[in-house]
Amino acid sequence: MRIRFRGVAGLVLGVALVRMAMSALAGEGLPVAPPILVTSAYVERADTLQRQETLSHLFARHNIVGQELIALLDAAEPIDPRR
Repeated sequence: MRIRFRGVAGLVLGVALVRMAMSALAGEGLPVAPPILVTSAYVERADTLQRQETLSHLFARHNIVGQELIALLDAAEPIDPRR
């Protein structure tokens, strides 16, 4: 009984593979998404901390908050707080 089941399962799998190969050859392949075009790898901004302002205030002013701020600080070179 097990041998017969494996034979039937193998036959079904084989037929499915042959049908997929035939449809791919006939031009009915999987749909392909258009490529993503990156126009700018990053945005550079220059700003100055105002008196009594923290870095988080400066980043919030440029709408860099939450997880985006954490990722930015993790990726940045060490920041000298005196500069």
